[in-house]
Amino acid sequence: MSSASPSSASPRISDAQRTLERRFSNPFLLRLLRSPAHFLASRWVLLVSYVGRKSGIRYTFPAVYAAAGTDLVVVVTPKADSNWWKNS
Repeated sequence: MSSASPSSASPRISDAQRTLERRFSNPFLLRLLRSPAHFLASRWVLLVSYVGRKSGIRYTFPAVYAAAGTDLVVVVTPKADSNWWKNS
């Protein structure tokens, strides 16, 4: 019987990775996917938007997706590494 917790099974995102994502990768992908050159990335990446429940501010971030039959499977930041899922 293993005593490993579910959180230890998945790797956590480091602060350096999070900083690179927020300051460089996300802004670059946002601009690219909103431009006429979106075809360069839109085959694998889409934009997810939501409105903050308390603030009313619209947030948009890129996410990787894959087709599974007629459905889309979207990969987002693990629950333990983000707060956006608390918005519902």
